[in-house]
Amino acid sequence: MEKDKEKQKRQQEELMKKVYIELMQISGEVEELNKIRLNGFNKMDINIAELENSLNRGFKMVAEKQMKIEEKNEEVKESLNKIAKNLGDVEH
Repeated sequence: MEKDKEKQKRQQEELMKKVYIELMQISGEVEELNKIRLNGFNKMDINIAELENSLNRGFKMVAEKQMKIEEKNEEVKESLNKIAKNLGDVEH
């Protein structure tokens, strides 16, 4: 009877040791997965920042082009007004 209790105790200790080892392995795997997940989030943050920078550069370029177009439109209007004035002067 004493031997049975001792045997059960040893089996229980071995089982607890196996469970502990498996839990440590799982803990390590979870830690690795968390690192991978965090790395993925960091990469996404970097990609988002790069996209934002790219969009901002694009918006700046569009705004600059729009300003140049508006300046050209003003020049064209001034030229047309001069031509109209000259035509008016010629007719009179």
